[in-house]
Amino acid sequence: MLETLEAGADDADGLRWLQQDGVTAHTVRGPMDRVMAVYPGRVISLSGDIAWPAKSPDLSVPGYFLLVTLESQSVR
Repeated sequence: MLETLEAGADDADGLRWLQQDGVTAHTVRGPMDRVMAVYPGRVISLSGDIAWPAKSPDLSVPGYFLLVTLESQSVR
């Protein structure tokens, strides 16, 4: 995953952010250092620049998309 992030890191406009959950593999210091170098000041994670609580009441973007999709199909 890190290689993919680094390959697509052409982020001159500074609009890309990275959000991840608190799984141990996502918060280990070595990989997190690399991720934070690719997205300086824009990492949303338990150990990133912007704290993301482990049991956040907010839906992530994919979670919200799934909820809206399922709700729209259940109305049909």
